[in-house]
Amino acid sequence: MKVIKVDAACYPFSILVITTKKIKKLEKFLKKEKVTIGDQGRANALTIDIGNGKMVIWLKGKVETLEQLSVLNHEIFHVVCFILQDLAIKLDENSEEAYAYLTDYVSLRIYKKLGIKISY
Repeated sequence: MKVIKVDAACYPFSILVITTKKIKKLEKFLKKEKVTIGDQGRANALTIDIGNGKMVIWLKGKVETLEQLSVLNHEIFHVVCFILQDLAIKLDENSEEAYAYLTDYVSLRIYKKLGIKISY
């Protein structure tokens, strides 16, 4: 199980990204935070607001394919929405740039910490 932590720029939130194929390891980690998750079935990823300004993105394994990268991006979008909506910034044409900047900021930091590299 790999756990990385990134900040959310100027917002008072931190994001933990957990990669493990075993959901039991995620459940054990979350239990320490007093958080439980229901049956996840065949989920390959999950985003959880665990309170106190902390978010968790769980990925089922390393990001090695474009499909896995798109799933990570999907989860990052959830995190950005949680953060900005918690700060009463609703997504609309006046706030979309704030959503875009935070998505860019968080994505880049997660990619770097996970060692994701893009080549053509």
